[in-house]
Amino acid sequence: LILEEQPKKVTCKGGIIGALNPPLMDQKEINQLKKSLVGIDEKTMVSGNMKFQCEGGGIVDNEKIWLSNDDLVSKIETSAIKCIDFIFELDNAEGGDFFNNCMGAKKGIASRIKDIAKEYLDQYVRQGLFQHQAEMKNTQQQEKNLDETFFFLPFKGMLNHVATAVYAEFHE
Repeated sequence: LILEEQPKKVTCKGGIIGALNPPLMDQKEINQLKKSLVGIDEKTMVSGNMKFQCEGGGIVDNEKIWLSNDDLVSKIETSAIKCIDFIFELDNAEGGDFFNNCMGAKKGIASRIKDIAKEYLDQYVRQGLFQHQAEMKNTQQQEKNLDETFFFLPFKGMLNHVATAVYAEFHE
């Protein structure tokens, strides 16, 4: 087992390049090999022509708007809701005790967490897209190749919201 100080190196293209000098593959070969889901559903992969736009957001493919910013937000939110629903189906599969047995959560908390998790997803997606746009503006980019999924954009904000709400609700 190799423990890496920078875990992302072993979970992305850095893992393909590795620490070898010279690397096993050059950047062009890596770009041809890597695949990523857009994050709008379970099957739509990023094509080499897809770019995220700085002004107005959205995704263009071969210079045509493929997905507007509002549609992108809606589809990412829907994808996140499906993931949340799946996670909570695990609780049902365990007779309602998955979170209690496997995570030490108090009984009855799971249904409340599911509702809390879905409360502000669209806002968290918009915040994530805004951060991408701000980074692009800082480097004066008008478009950026899509090379990472947008699926995880709402999860940072959602998990923070859930933690705060659960603490407030169950530790009064």
